[in-house]
Amino acid sequence: MELALKALFIYPRERRAQVARNCRRYWRDDLCRALLDRSYQERFSSPSEMRHYAALALAVSENLPPCAASADLRARAWVGLGRALKISGRLLDAEAAIARAAEEEPLGSGDPEIMACRMECLASLRLRQSRFPEAIDLYNKAAEIREGLGDWHGLAANLMATAVGIAELGKAQEALRLQTRANHLIDRRADPRLSLIGRHNGIQFILGMGRHHEAWKLMEASEPYYRAAGDDLILLQRRHLRGRIAREFGSQAMDQIAESELRGTAQDAIERGMPYLAAKSLLELAGFYADRGRHLLLPELIDEILPIFEALGVDRESLAARVLRSAAEDRAKAAVLLRTAAEHLAAVAGY
Repeated sequence: MELALKALFIYPRERRAQVARNCRRYWRDDLCRALLDRSYQERFSSPSEMRHYAALALAVSENLPPCAASADLRARAWVGLGRALKISGRLLDAEAAIARAAEEEPLGSGDPEIMACRMECLASLRLRQSRFPEAIDLYNKAAEIREGLGDWHGLAANLMATAVGIAELGKAQEALRLQTRANHLIDRRADPRLSLIGRHNGIQFILGMGRHHEAWKLMEASEPYYRAAGDDLILLQRRHLRGRIAREFGSQAMDQIAESELRGTAQDAIERGMPYLAAKSLLELAGFYADRGRHLLLPELIDEILPIFEALGVDRESLAARVLRSAAEDRAKAAVLLRTAAEHLAAVAGY
């Protein structure tokens, strides 16, 4: 398998999928699994590489012998591609890929873990679309499967994502309780990153409860954990969260931290191909400017956000874009209009 993988990667990047699809030596189930594993490993560092490996796995899976095991791999490949497309901001394509995975499931072995993966991928998409009740329902159904399989690691990750959805419904205290339950299922030594995500989410929930002083202290105390287990993505989310917490204090020193962290998050997100996080951070920064009465900075910042909207498939004449432009012109309603623009962005862009 390793020889086949090395041989495939001799070809230029843009030709690999075509070669994998048309050359019989690559029609191997072990190669498909290896490509899916590599795609999953890239989810925290490079959305483009994650998408590339998933597309190659799909190309391989399409030519495997017709049997239940091959259908299982095709379903996994479609889920992997859907996950990668979602992270890359191509949400309509992601939803279509997840739907294709569902079509393959009846042709497969009936492996419940594949169904759980697909449901969680769709739940994550619904979560980003602000369709929180649907997301929570999907996560709960997948959690039943995880619990039945005795997959406590998978269940912990599922409960953590469910807690995020619950927090978005304004139930931060309930979300924190669920996060605490998830924490007890995590083997911190075996998966320090998942443990770090649990800590990170817990700080977000505490901030959502209006306890920004406590959230800041916990963030400061968590720095060793971020340094030890943080990858590019979680460190980027850390910057964003630091900016959000600092914004709540109102002092000059914390305002400087908020502005620096939100601006830095946006720049890094653009460089890493994460347009939604960039737009989200800049909208947070715009809201910060509006709250502080720094309205003269809004027109230039909004001109910076609009091209990112377009990259996410949000047309300049869409409601989200029109509301955003209005925020630059109406100082009295700027803060409200910016929140409305963020909500419309979540709905239209699929996040």
